[in-house]
Amino acid sequence: MFANPRIGASSPPSTNWRSTSSWKATQIAFASGDSGKSRGASGELRLEIFNIFNATNFAGIVGTLPNALPSASLTEANKVQPGQPYTAGAAGTFGRATSTVGTTVGIGTNRQIQLAFRLNF
Repeated sequence: MFANPRIGASSPPSTNWRSTSSWKATQIAFASGDSGKSRGASGELRLEIFNIFNATNFAGIVGTLPNALPSASLTEANKVQPGQPYTAGAAGTFGRATSTVGTTVGIGTNRQIQLAFRLNF
């Protein structure tokens, strides 16, 4: 029995990526030495969280069937004869998401949190 796959059935899984950031800017005034003039500076505290829910993002789905035809012996394990359907063992990882997106920065990473303070004077 054959079926028509739906549109988008062979596309990789979508990424589930949620991030947030917050910051607080403040003014700092201080007197400078002998001149008596006051000078100012500003500071900014920033907190950024990437992939806040720590969702797993899978890489593309394996789309290549392994060669399951026997080479010499007709009784090799996980091999099929022409005209026979593939078994789970003979199909290998075809149609499965077997790995996550392999980046250390950006989409696909686990939860990352960074805290920064910037002083402007």
